[in-house]
Amino acid sequence: MTVSKKKIRDKARKDIKEAILQQIEDTRSLPQRAKRGFSFFVVGGFSGNQVENTVAEYIIRDNPIIDKHIEVCCKEAARIIEQIENIKIIRQEDQLINSLRAYDTLQDKIKRYTVSDAAKEEIKKFAKEYLKTKISDEFFNLGGLLKNEFMHQLGADTFQGTDEEKEKHKLLNDLIVQIKLIQLINELVDLFDEVSLIPLAIHNASHISDALVKVNVHVENAFVFDENVLPEFIRKNGGYIFDKGYIADLFHQKQMSNITYDRDITVNDSDRMRALRDAHPFSKAEHTCADMLQELQKYIASPIHGTDDYRFEINNLLANEVKWLGPMIAVKKTKGQIVLKYDIRSEKSDGTVSGVCLMGGTE
Repeated sequence: MTVSKKKIRDKARKDIKEAILQQIEDTRSLPQRAKRGFSFFVVGGFSGNQVENTVAEYIIRDNPIIDKHIEVCCKEAARIIEQIENIKIIRQEDQLINSLRAYDTLQDKIKRYTVSDAAKEEIKKFAKEYLKTKISDEFFNLGGLLKNEFMHQLGADTFQGTDEEKEKHKLLNDLIVQIKLIQLINELVDLFDEVSLIPLAIHNASHISDALVKVNVHVENAFVFDENVLPEFIRKNGGYIFDKGYIADLFHQKQMSNITYDRDITVNDSDRMRALRDAHPFSKAEHTCADMLQELQKYIASPIHGTDDYRFEINNLLANEVKWLGPMIAVKKTKGQIVLKYDIRSEKSDGTVSGVCLMGGTE
């Protein structure tokens, strides 16, 4: 039985059509290529001196600076504990009574000051866990130290006692600060266990230098950092995190000869306003959680209000140059794959640069 020429031609046309369609589909799945006379960009993860369409999550817990900061706090705490143990409190009970009698008219304002039970337990627990040492009850003896609320209201010295008593009280407060710093570091790390941080880089994969490169990125489940997502302990003590510079140490991406930021992201308008405030001769403002959040916004991008979209801008990008796109993107932790879609506009591109980069989920 012979096959007609018409059937042969129809089959050939069908095979050719399917081959063309498959080629079109394969072409769509390939990365875009630079067009002659135009700049071209690739956005993705920076690895092995190049930008790839897969991104590795930035995990705060893996940053070795965390252990270094905790080690610094522990060494300072050990030094303070040694100083406290070397202070001898010599005032006796009868001397305390005489001191109180001198303030008979202000007895409701002047009281003997002692370390709270909660603070004692906190210090003992820290010493045992981090320093492998035991703290005795005598460690907290402040002799006849008095707290003068009346003088405090006048802005004068709140505590009255011997030089040794005052010095010991100051050192105990310094010790509690070091313990707080360690607690804050640990809580900050725990907080970011619930979030995926995505550091993106951009590569000018062409021979044409460009400027005013505007990048729009869309990703589902964008995460916004504000006071509502912070643990209570960080909300109350975030000023300590700001003062110690922990945010920059933890979140600023490395700059090397082959990748940099487009601009200095360590300084913004909030810093300039804060500097003016702090420089005021009558300013006694202490830094708070709000200062910490403003610092965090330098390194973690905020989405466009009410959306899952981000906008970045690079002032200039030389031919074949690589830069960090800007602050990292934060998304809610997921076990699935995270898809980031981007499109790019610039002075010398053809206006159609777009692409997709992927970050694998964590189990």
